[in-house]
Amino acid sequence: MNTTDFSIKVLGKTMPLTVLEALGLLEAGIKTGFEPIAVALSTHQSHKIRTRLASYPELPLEALENLATDPASDVREMLCSNSDAVSHLPFSYLAELIGDDPYLFELASQSDRFSERKDLDEIAEYYQGNEDPAVRRVVQAIFDHTMPLKGQNKKDSEENL
Repeated sequence: MNTTDFSIKVLGKTMPLTVLEALGLLEAGIKTGFEPIAVALSTHQSHKIRTRLASYPELPLEALENLATDPASDVREMLCSNSDAVSHLPFSYLAELIGDDPYLFELASQSDRFSERKDLDEIAEYYQGNEDPAVRRVVQAIFDHTMPLKGQNKKDSEENL
């Protein structure tokens, strides 16, 4: 991908953009017309570009799916810590994103997506057979209802039993 493979129309004129300019506009919250750019950046050759993109809210689903299956661990870690992204990923992609990584599992389980018990139970059921001790502790805490929901402290969680 050349550094000017992106362009936007401003006041009827087409302006070329570098990758960093495109990222900067996305970071500034300018979304109009940027879906194809976000999708293209989600498969960019540089994992640093993909990692930075993974931190942005309101990414299109195709970009989220590309980032969820990214081979670079720092891209997946950033995506797991992006509550908006975790909330919008289909569960199958979320499971693929987390894989067997206990750290990614814990990051994703703190997302706004899991502010309801049924969503937290869904991820716990999926990982119930995982042998990793860290994952098993989180799963057990979910099943025991001692893991608080997002926005709830542990004491509130125990009172709702």
